[in-house]
Amino acid sequence: MKIFLSSLLSLLILTNLAAQTENKGVYLGMNAARLIQMIGDNEKSDGINPYLIDMGYSSGKLGFRFGIGLDNSTSVNQPSAGNGETLTQRDSSKADWRFGAHYRLATYEKWQINFGVDYYQSKSSRLLLTEFTNENGEAVVDENSHDYKESGISPCLTIQYRPHPRVSVGTELLLRFGKHQLTEESKNSLFPASNVEIITDGNRNYFMAPSALFICLTL
Repeated sequence: MKIFLSSLLSLLILTNLAAQTENKGVYLGMNAARLIQMIGDNEKSDGINPYLIDMGYSSGKLGFRFGIGLDNSTSVNQPSAGNGETLTQRDSSKADWRFGAHYRLATYEKWQINFGVDYYQSKSSRLLLTEFTNENGEAVVDENSHDYKESGISPCLTIQYRPHPRVSVGTELLLRFGKHQLTEESKNSLFPASNVEIITDGNRNYFMAPSALFICLTL
């Protein structure tokens, strides 16, 4: 990790030393594909580029960027005769962020190809809680939770089309090398001795297909 951060710092210093007027400036972008997905069916998000906002700075061939994506949802089914007077609560959250540097490999008229490396982190959680009163008049609370976190290094290849010097539309191919940890818990208020916690650690290496459509404006 220290080696990677040192490399990023070196690239940022080189960015300032190699400043050029071409493609120089701060840019701000939005992932239109991710936005459409959030409006529609957000449940099917595995393998989809998670970053909604992308921002950074470019100067000549070098630059750096920061991306972030957040998603939270909560739903509660109130007790009623139809569900046996059971309260059911579902919570889910997901947060992704990255920071990295990139290098412009080639420019063809209005097309541009960049290669970069990001450090990324991804966290997600799900909670299912049910609360009811059993036949003995005892309040029972069941909780089942799922917490996942992943971090690592992600080389990326981006392709951009520039219809205007200050506007670009592009997508990216990501390759991730990360470590992850999954924590699963099951709790019951009536039988605390049966509570279970399972923690799983592992490595995860995978491609993330070009599922983003970043629309960026250079300020």
